[in-house]
Amino acid sequence: MSGGTEAGQLVLVTESYPYNRVNEFVDEELPYLTERFGSVVVAPLHRLTGSPTGLPAGVQVDLSLSRLVHRPSPSSWRSVKMSELHRRGERKASQLRWILRYLRAASIHRAVTAWCENRPEPWVAYTYWLGPATAALANGWPGTIVVSRAHGYDIYADRHRPALIPFQREAASAARMIMSASDAGRDYLRGEWPGTKVETRRLGIVDLGGLCPASGDSVLRAISASSVDDNKRVPAIARSLMDLASAGRRVEWLHLGDGPGVGEVRRILDSAPHLPLTADLPGWRPREEVRRILRRGPFDVMLLLSSSEGVPVSLMEARCVGIPCVATDVGGVAEVVHRELDVLVPTTASSTQVVEAIRAAAAKPFAFREQRRQRWRSATR
Repeated sequence: MSGGTEAGQLVLVTESYPYNRVNEFVDEELPYLTERFGSVVVAPLHRLTGSPTGLPAGVQVDLSLSRLVHRPSPSSWRSVKMSELHRRGERKASQLRWILRYLRAASIHRAVTAWCENRPEPWVAYTYWLGPATAALANGWPGTIVVSRAHGYDIYADRHRPALIPFQREAASAARMIMSASDAGRDYLRGEWPGTKVETRRLGIVDLGGLCPASGDSVLRAISASSVDDNKRVPAIARSLMDLASAGRRVEWLHLGDGPGVGEVRRILDSAPHLPLTADLPGWRPREEVRRILRRGPFDVMLLLSSSEGVPVSLMEARCVGIPCVATDVGGVAEVVHRELDVLVPTTASSTQVVEAIRAAAAKPFAFREQRRQRWRSATR
């Protein structure tokens, strides 16, 4: 969001921020919002344990919305839209997943609608991310400008099983403006919901400062940073690095992030303990620690083999410090990395193809690191 200072109030509805500081985009944007609005209120849909710290001066946190988001009511059950599932011929397990997802979304929609009834309308309501809260804010505050960020899981239906997103149509039609993090997301929403008011508005990161060093020995040091789930395909990274080690290359791999697939990754690594591969999986780390790790290095390649993406933070940060990237060409990835400086692979790439991509990326001259950093700096101006 841009513009001069405004006297009006902005209400920012988040998933759980500031009780979950994983969303670094909000952290980076809040200082600018406080400069442009008379007051900023953050209203999380879900409150987690702990207390928010490090918020800019003047930012208020309103927990009254999170207290309204609870188990679905009987009216939510009656509102479940099954006709689309029957038309698609979805199996019963898929139908159950849809029911549960829709009920959670309906609960949020109902809670936000009720919350709006008891609050004066702000000048702007802003949602991180596009969803039932976006639609409910537009309905509950008809005189308010409602805008929303959109990134990945809230855009692409094929990330879900079944491939449906509750309230996406209502949210897309209700928002005054949707700010997609990528051109790919913008084009997808325009194609899915013609007439949607959506533009590309990049999500940025802070300058990490300087270049990450490369390894000065024969070891290839790889880093990856993401959740460990079906979409991120971290097991594919593990298998590719094992194949690289099988060819005689000493490999050290650091993966930052956790999730339901960590056990599978560990089992894959444990299946070949004789390989010259050392893997460190410390789990989720705070954003500042991740940035310190990237600055300190050394790393020869950043890896991301997702089946679907918005605009990956890990690649933006790697680009900022010059680390070569190997990534699948999905979503907004190609808008972050550069084909002449990095290596993109298809989602169908074999482990052998990924190994060749890793070799090619790691072999690029160190001078390319400065070029990557300069491209990042130019894109942020």
